[in-house]
Amino acid sequence: MKLAKKNLISSFLLIIIGLITFAIYTLLPFEKTSMDYRITSCVFASELLCFLTVICINIISSKEKLALAAGGYTSVIVYLMLQIIVSVIFAIYFRNAQSTYLIIAISITAVFVISIVLIVIFGKSIYEKTSNVEKSSQFFKMLEYKVQSLYENCNNSDSSDKVKKLLEEIKNCDQSNLVATDSEISVSIDSLIKQMQDKNISSEEIEKSFVRISNLISKRSLEVSQTKLGGV
Repeated sequence: MKLAKKNLISSFLLIIIGLITFAIYTLLPFEKTSMDYRITSCVFASELLCFLTVICINIISSKEKLALAAGGYTSVIVYLMLQIIVSVIFAIYFRNAQSTYLIIAISITAVFVISIVLIVIFGKSIYEKTSNVEKSSQFFKMLEYKVQSLYENCNNSDSSDKVKKLLEEIKNCDQSNLVATDSEISVSIDSLIKQMQDKNISSEEIEKSFVRISNLISKRSLEVSQTKLGGV
């Protein structure tokens, strides 16, 4: 669903809920007191906060594919229902406990705001990790494709064994994240492919390229481990 459509639906729901709240307040068959004004004001403020929260979630999830967005919407519904239930209880049974009502209403709002902030933080973090894994997976699929093609077109048995070993090293390395060395590995593999297509290149130079790529793969394994430990 597009952002504009989501926001339009959210605005429509806010208007409907606000009108219902106003109608209920207006039609109550007793004289309104300061407690009624306070409760109604708090309910309206809660509804507006919910609306703004939904708009923010819509925008963030649209731009950054925020994970846990459903949890944010659920929190909005639970928060609004709690505020309405508390308001109804105090409006009927505790009409003189204005201070207590405000403390409870503010406490519920504080918990709601904190939960939304945590949902946004964790949601963005999960999305970034998932995105990094996807990018890393695509990168290594491309490397595997290049080396696999090189292996299939290799006529020299000695070089073929080395290419096969290189392919296994790439497949077996930790592909959960991209690190700085990955660009060097990609460039080195491209260089190796060109060298093996060049009939004038010496076997020593090709051997150096295999060793260099193998060393780079070992280096990236260390970098990935450090990344997971928070080292870099």
